[in-house]
Amino acid sequence: MAKDLLPRLFLALLVPVHVVLILWSMAGLAEMLLPSVPWPPVGNALFPTAVQLLQWLLVLAVAATFLLGVATRWRHTPVAMAAGYAMMAALCAVETIGFLEHGLRYPAMALEYAEYTVILLFLFRSRTARRYFAGAPTGHALDGARLPVSAP
Repeated sequence: MAKDLLPRLFLALLVPVHVVLILWSMAGLAEMLLPSVPWPPVGNALFPTAVQLLQWLLVLAVAATFLLGVATRWRHTPVAMAAGYAMMAALCAVETIGFLEHGLRYPAMALEYAEYTVILLFLFRSRTARRYFAGAPTGHALDGARLPVSAP
């Protein structure tokens, strides 16, 4: 149980992180829809409106998927997060290469990719995460079962 503490804490830490992502994306969407908001801007003026809208909607959808996956212990949460993070990584590349101008844009992109990698490695490789999202045994590799190897 003690060796399981750090992975359980990491999974618990991911919950408020994704809550903050939902709040951030909702603030960004509100900035786009309302004539004024009572907080400092969270959007990036360098991004075209369509790119910014896609960013807010994608972050909102991916963060909500994670939170719902945790709440329901949905067994497909790791795969859904891999798909969501892949889309967010692609959008990050478009934003970084196409629109950002500051000197730290590439290290920032690398940091974002590293965050996605760490979370996905945890979701797919951690015994704690695999057990948490196990669901009913299906023979799927994510359930910790070995898939049968057949000869060609």
